[in-house]
Amino acid sequence: MSEPMLQTEGLKKYFPILGGVLKRKVADVKAVDGVNLTILKHECFGLVGESGCGKTTIGKTIIRLLNPTAGHIYFDIPADKLKRIENLKKELTGVQGSEKRDDHLDFTRKLEKLTKELEPYDLSTFRGNRLRQLRKKMQIVYQDPTTSLDPRMLVKDIIGEPLLVQETIPKNQIPARVIEMLQALGMSERHLYRYPHEFSGGQRQRVAIARALITSPAFVVLDEPTSAVDVSVRAQLLEQFQQLRKDMGLTYLFVSHDLSVVECISHRVGVMYLGKIVELAETGAIFKEPLHPYTQALFSSIPVPDPTKRRLRAPLKGEVPSPVNPPQGCRFHPRCPFAMDICRKKEPQLLDAGNSHLVACYAVVSEQK
Repeated sequence: MSEPMLQTEGLKKYFPILGGVLKRKVADVKAVDGVNLTILKHECFGLVGESGCGKTTIGKTIIRLLNPTAGHIYFDIPADKLKRIENLKKELTGVQGSEKRDDHLDFTRKLEKLTKELEPYDLSTFRGNRLRQLRKKMQIVYQDPTTSLDPRMLVKDIIGEPLLVQETIPKNQIPARVIEMLQALGMSERHLYRYPHEFSGGQRQRVAIARALITSPAFVVLDEPTSAVDVSVRAQLLEQFQQLRKDMGLTYLFVSHDLSVVECISHRVGVMYLGKIVELAETGAIFKEPLHPYTQALFSSIPVPDPTKRRLRAPLKGEVPSPVNPPQGCRFHPRCPFAMDICRKKEPQLLDAGNSHLVACYAVVSEQK
C-alpha cells in the first residue's frame, strides 16, 4: 500500500445561502474548506469527526456526486507518470521564489506543463460522458439502505441496473453476474424476486453493497454502512468488507461516527473538524497516542463497558462553530484548553509530528520541538 489511489489538493465544497426577494447569494456554508488528502491503493482510510464536520460531503465530492467549489481530485495516476510529476513539482519549487524574468517565464512554462500532465486524472474537470464512465470505477454505499433502495424494484433489477446503464457486459450475462455478487455477500438466487421491504436491515445493506460492487469499482465510499444494523450483523459486514477488499482489490474511504468500528477496519485515520483535517496517522498510532486536543476529546468520548472506570479527560465544552462563519485562525481554538495567541490569528497546517503522524496544532508542534 505505497502508491496513491486518490489525492485531493485544496478541495473545497461550499453550499450557497440565498436570501432576499431575488434569492441572491448572501453567504456560503463551508462544508469542506481546503482539504489535502492522500488515500493509498488497497487501503481502508477511516474518516471521523462530529456531525456536520464535512465527512459525508467530502466523500460525495470526491466521487463527483457533488461538484467541487475549488481544488483538485487526482485519481489513479500511473506510477511512472506520478514520479515525473513529483520531479516537476520539485523543479517548480526551485524557481517559484525567483524574481528574474527568465526564471519567471521558466516557472510559467513548467506550470502549464504540469497542469497539462495532470488534467486527464483530475476528476474535478470531468463532465458529460467522462463523468459517466467514472461511475464504473467509483461507487458509494449509503448509511440507510431503506432510503437508498427503490422500494418498487426487485432485487435483481436493483443490483443489475448499474451494469445495464454502463453497458459493461451483454444483457444476457447480467443475471449470472447478479447471482454471483449476491453469493459473495452471503445471499442466494432465491432472493432475486423480492422487494427491499421483505428483507431485514442487514440483508438490505448487503443488497446495497452488491449494487455498489457489481461494476467492480476501484474506489468505494462507505458512508456509515454499519450504523443501521445491530451488533452481530455489524461484525459480519465488517468481515465481509475486509474480505471483499482483498478479493477485489478495493480501496475504501470509510466514514463513521463509531470509533471502535474505524479502529477495527481502517489502516489510517483522518480526523475532521469544521471542514478541515486536523490530524492524520496510522490507526494504531492515533488510537494509542492522539496528539490534537480535539482528537483526544473525541476519543475520550468512546464508552467504557465498565461502570467502575472513569475517563481521565473531560468532554469538550461549547458547541461547534457555524460553518458559515468559522473562527479566524485555528477553527478549534474557541473550544481548545491549550489555545495560544497565534491560534486565534493564524491557521495551522498539517505538519509531520514523527512516523508520518500529521497534526495541525501549534501547541503540539511547539511541544514536539
